[in-house]
Amino acid sequence: MSLGGAAQAAPLRSSFVVERQPCMPTHLQRPLVLRTGVLFTVKLRLLVKLQELNYKLKVQVVFDKDVNEKNTVKGFTTIAESLQQVRQQIKKLEELEQKYTYESDPITQHKKTLHDRTLGLFKQLIQCSFVVERQPCMPTHLQRPLVLRTGVLFTVKLRLLVKLQELNYKLKVQVVFDKDVNEKNTVKGFRKFNILGTNTKVMNMEESNGSLSAEFRHLI
Repeated sequence: MSLGGAAQAAPLRSSFVVERQPCMPTHLQRPLVLRTGVLFTVKLRLLVKLQELNYKLKVQVVFDKDVNEKNTVKGFTTIAESLQQVRQQIKKLEELEQKYTYESDPITQHKKTLHDRTLGLFKQLIQCSFVVERQPCMPTHLQRPLVLRTGVLFTVKLRLLVKLQELNYKLKVQVVFDKDVNEKNTVKGFRKFNILGTNTKVMNMEESNGSLSAEFRHLI
């Protein structure tokens, strides 16, 4: 991402956050699920308020040539490891508090806030690191995603971009179909999907790349 404007623009670079992950306009509730050849949108937000903004602010989204699967996994994993280290440090502070404390001890006053905030960031990171590795497709037509025949089973595969040993064989995912959608009342012949068998799976580690994945094969 690059910014254009006066000299004041440079400090603003770190003040932008991704408010809405990349998503197709027709599937705003399904971020990072992108079809080839279909336009998608991304929304940024500026965290600072400037009293005098006398120059035009231009935001440009740039796709880095070095951004690939390996670097993306490395980036997500590094952030996850950092958050885990922060949680361990908070735990050590709590152990220190049990041995020695005093009035207006900042550890006692802020430990719950620090713990909750760190845990919340970790959960948010895990949620954002899920990607659809294989779009819904029929087993006999793996090269034609999103082409689903009525009454025919189809599969979908998820993958986690974070690699942490403590998550191996412990992370569960659940597949859920939206039931309350407006299209079922407005679109003639609207198709309803169902799940045959269990809707929850434990993510398994793939030997080829060491990442966690889960595949749901009994969707119809």
